[in-house]
Amino acid sequence: MRSYLKEFIGTFFLVLTVCLTVIGAVPMAPLAIGASLMIMVYMGGHVSGGHYNPAVSLAVLLRGKMASAGEFVAYVASQVAGAIAAALAAYVITGTTFAPAPADSASTLAALLVEVLFTFALALVVLNTGYRRRPRGTRSTGSPSDSRSWSAPSPAAPFRAAPSIRRSAPARSW
Repeated sequence: MRSYLKEFIGTFFLVLTVCLTVIGAVPMAPLAIGASLMIMVYMGGHVSGGHYNPAVSLAVLLRGKMASAGEFVAYVASQVAGAIAAALAAYVITGTTFAPAPADSASTLAALLVEVLFTFALALVVLNTGYRRRPRGTRSTGSPSDSRSWSAPSPAAPFRAAPSIRRSAPARSW
């Protein structure tokens, strides 16, 4: 149940960010959307895998990393519910609906090709970071979903040698 809730929340904030940045004609919308996705993956990736997209969930299912087709259906239902809730929230916030569509100058083939290529890239990244096998002899996969592998460097690191330097100095060197 926790996985489905994380998928709902992550999809909600991702779709809300897309809606608000596109409706508001934000110049750096792709950066905001990417940052939102990154934050949501850190929020729920360790619990649900951080799919937030039915195509990614399908790739994970086909890779054999989901328990069953029923789990896949529950993931997709959570994602669709999160997307609908986000669209409703965006409507309440802005008073405007949002319907993504390719540019008028784009052909149907071009739009489908772009969608297939970038969906493939997204699924490939998720499968190769969150669902890859660990190298022999290691404890960590190096993915954000493995918290043991991610840590920030300590700002005090340059000063760690100071106690050893103090101890080796003569007690009364004046």
